[in-house]
Amino acid sequence: MDLWIFRFDRLGRYWGPVCGEVDILGIDSAGGNMIIGECRYSAAEKGLTVLHALQEKARALEAKTGYSCSSYVIFNPSGFSKGLRDEAAGNPGILLVDVFSPGRH
Repeated sequence: MDLWIFRFDRLGRYWGPVCGEVDILGIDSAGGNMIIGECRYSAAEKGLTVLHALQEKARALEAKTGYSCSSYVIFNPSGFSKGLRDEAAGNPGILLVDVFSPGRH
């Protein structure tokens, strides 16, 4: 299954003065697209503040690179707040991944 309509030619982490640390950055140089993601491994659900921080980082990267951020991906084994789940339900550009955590039912 393809999640994006483009292919990345660069995929990895980013750290720099433009926006600090980014856990996942996928770039499609030919089409000028990018995705940005956050990996959180905590015992608490993550909420809208994580998404808003990613959006702020994406704006800084867009201004610096000229690429357009089309998707946000957030990984967290403890799930997500209702507010973040509701936001993602209404926006296909937000992907929430509730990764398997041993011992979690």
